[in-house]
Formats: sequence, structure tokens, C-alpha cells
Amino acid sequence: MGSTRKLIKWGSSNTLIISLPRKWIKQNNLNANQVVKIQQNQNGTLTIIPQDLDMNKTDMETSVEIKDPDDVENIRLRIMTKYLDGWDIIKLTTKKEFQSDIRLNIGDIIEPLMGLEIFGVTPNEITIKNVLSVESSNVNSLVKMISNLTIELAKMLLQSIIEPKQLNEELGTVELENIRKYHYRITREQRRALLHPAILTKMELTLQDVLDFSFYVNSVFKIADSIRIMIETIKKHDIPQDTFGIEGYFSDILESIKDSIDSFLFKETSKAISIIKKIKKQKQHKREIENKVDVEEQTIDGCEPKLLSFQIILDVCEQILDYCEIVCLAALRRAI
Repeated sequence: MGSTRKLIKWGSSNTLIISLPRKWIKQNNLNANQVVKIQQNQNGTLTIIPQDLDMNKTDMETSVEIKDPDDVENIRLRIMTKYLDGWDIIKLTTKKEFQSDIRLNIGDIIEPLMGLEIFGVTPNEITIKNVLSVESSNVNSLVKMISNLTIELAKMLLQSIIEPKQLNEELGTVELENIRKYHYRITREQRRALLHPAILTKMELTLQDVLDFSFYVNSVFKIADSIRIMIETIKKHDIPQDTFGIEGYFSDILESIKDSIDSFLFKETSKAISIIKKIKKQKQHKREIENKVDVEEQTIDGCEPKLLSFQIILDVCEQILDYCEIVCLAALRRAI
């Protein structure tokens, strides 16, 4: 609940002071001469946080009533929602009884939700708990991990275009699973930070950082998902000998992915601007390749799936360029 305080002049200097609410002081067990941390936010506000505040001391707990314990999809969605909302302990309760194999189902549900573990199972209650601390789920580290994995995934795709015969069914599977895990965890931690300013300080982030990371991480995740679509297309349709220069084109796209990511992570404004300019030329190059593919298709009787795969790859490449542009714009905002 908000309150107002009058500013008081301190001594002969121009220093101004205010008193702190008694309830807040008591709640945080503060006494005279103890230290508090003051964070100046970019929107002009201040956040005051006790220096010794332990954000891992009190876990946020929620309870979810499950009316139909056999509806596994509903259980999955309820757990996912509570996880992304930042709850540390999720208790699933039911007036009926959970089936004996529910532990296996819950295990599959929480597998992509980094940090969640099953702590207890009874016929009428299941307890799931987050075991990762704020420090061990550092957003900066997770952002670097999801970035590196996305670049590696793009390299795998390029290699499969160069040598399609070496493509296997498991290509990129592990990388995509980990990217999804990091994306969920980052989303969760950002939401918690926005709801609890003390966590924000613990993460050494500002509100502007959270906003920029949100744009960045969502775009990187979409780049990874776009690469997944291309990999699945190649697996399904294969690709013929590349006579259109698509190998070189995607190699150029890969460079844009890496450079746009670097521009954000290292706050390189000049690189971000140059990539945005380059993207316009790459989209024009895409249309030139499409014209070649169209001419080739006109000489083929019937539907040719292999040329269709080329068109899908080109269309998805354009989507990736759109996401790269968003990353570069986030880099520019972050550097300002």
C-alpha cells in the first residue's frame, strides 16, 4: 500500500531525507545503523531493499485443485502456468484419487521446466518444488546459453544443407529441448523480478534490462523455432542439388544471426545498425533466388516436393531476418 512522506532538509547541506514506514521496518527486522540498498530505476523511481534480505528464505506457495485427476493435459497446463508465474511450491490436490502412474506423467510434464522436482505424492496431493535459487538461475547466464545454442543449431542446419545425406532424425533435438527449457526459465525469472523488486536487485537487473531481455529472448527463441521448421522440412522432403545458391544464402543468414546476437550481448550499436541495413539487401536477394526457383518449377511436370522445400526454407529465412531485426532494435535500446 502506498503512502506519502515529507522531505526533510538535513543539516546545512542540500541533502534531503525521509522516514521509512514502521510496518516495513518491523517486517524486515531493521534497526538503526543497519544498511539498506537503494536502487535508482530508469523511470525515475527508487527501490529500497534491506541489504541482508534473503529471497530464497521464503518460498512462494500455491495450491491447485484438480477436479479430474485423469485429465493429464489440464494438469500440464496448470503446472506450466504456475511455473511461469514464478511459484516455488505447487501443490496439486484432488478430492478423487490420483492414479498410481501419476508420478511418471508429472515427471514428463515438468521435464522441460528447469528447476522443478517432485517432492511428495499421496493419493490426494502432489507437491512440486523449485530447487534452483535466484543465483543459480541467473538470467544473464541463461540468456548467453540460449544464444549459443541457437547459433549452434543454425550451424547444424547449414551443414545439413551442404551435406543432406548426413542428416539424421536426431539432428538438433537436444539443442531444441534445452533452448525451450532456457526460454521457459528466463520467462519465469523475468516475471518474478517484475513482481518482486528485491529479486530484480538480487539478479542485478533493472526494469529496462527485463524489458530488453524479453524482446531479445522471445526473438531468439523464434529464430530457433524457425530453424526447427527448416530441419523438419529437409527431413521430410529432402533437398535436391543446390543450383540456386541457397547454401551461400543461408550461410549469410547465419552470419546475421550471430552478429545480431553479438550486437545485443555486447551492446554494439554500430554492428546493430549495419545488420539492419544488411537485412534489407538479404530480403532482396531472397526474392531473386525465388525467381530462379519459379522458373525451374515451370519446367517440371506436376508438384516437385524438393523445390517446395527450397521455397519453405526461403520463406522461413525471411522470418528469421525479421527476428534478427527485432534483436538489433533491442540492442540499440539497451545501449542507449
